[in-house]
Amino acid sequence: MCLGSIYILISFHTLNYIHRYHTGVYQLIKEKGSIPFETCQPYLACSAESQEGFCPHIDTTCTAVNTCRTCSGFSDAGGQCVELDYWPNATVAEYGEVGNDSIFDMFSDPKEKAHKIRAEIYARGPVATTINATPLRDYAGGILDDPTASTSTNHIVSIVGFGKDAATGKDYWIIRNSWGEYW
Repeated sequence: MCLGSIYILISFHTLNYIHRYHTGVYQLIKEKGSIPFETCQPYLACSAESQEGFCPHIDTTCTAVNTCRTCSGFSDAGGQCVELDYWPNATVAEYGEVGNDSIFDMFSDPKEKAHKIRAEIYARGPVATTINATPLRDYAGGILDDPTASTSTNHIVSIVGFGKDAATGKDYWIIRNSWGEYW
């Protein structure tokens, strides 16, 4: 259940077209009680639906050993992996929502929406949101600002912070993505 993290700077303009915010993952963690830290499992960008690369051969069922495991050595030397009963974890005490799923929310004032997002980050931490991830495929650093990109969404990221570029004066979001360190 843990995700690897890569941080991206995305201009406010690029995220002005955010359509939905996602609280489902925070609700799930609160209901289940916790989520294991990344040290329990290596990050794999695979799910039961994934058909790329080695993903069809990965067991993604929700079992104890797939939640948190420790291994006693290499399998060819007799080592084995076993589940842990207790593990380091993160919890969610509370979560909130910014905006709503209403079609009218996407037309709300971008400055007001940005203020609400900043306030939620300050009060409770990251804000999950859908974005168009296509421009991220070629992201090499700096502030991503692509006003020509489609406003349709195809990926969920966490907005973890914000800032203003000293050179250009542009506001930007700091985004945590889950594609792993080699992306």
